[in-house]
Amino acid sequence: MLLGLLPTESKQHLKEHKQGGSVHWLCKECHTRIAHHRHLISVDGASPYRVFQNPVGILFTILTLSKCQSVSDCSPEIWENTWFPGYPWVILNCSVCNTHLGWRYPNPEKTPSEFFGLVRDHLMEAKG
Repeated sequence: MLLGLLPTESKQHLKEHKQGGSVHWLCKECHTRIAHHRHLISVDGASPYRVFQNPVGILFTILTLSKCQSVSDCSPEIWENTWFPGYPWVILNCSVCNTHLGWRYPNPEKTPSEFFGLVRDHLMEAKG
């Protein structure tokens, strides 16, 4: 269930990008580089920063990205309770320390054919 958007954080990263800044997200646990802000994407025309609630009531602020690195699939594709209609979800963990980082959303019949939803609280920012 989508609960909201976080336009302020999104606007800040877009501003830094235009000014030549560079933001990377690292695994909060082991500091492995996971993603770059230039890979933020809008899915279904919405902000790349969103808040969702899972069926048991846990809130997740996620970033949607077109590309990640150092992540590993940790489940089969699951269609139940997807936050993105038409996309199953696959649990993603850090490939170095095995911390849960978010989900991969694959569907070769849709555009985009794949994207990633990373949990903002499981990442840390690194500039430069």
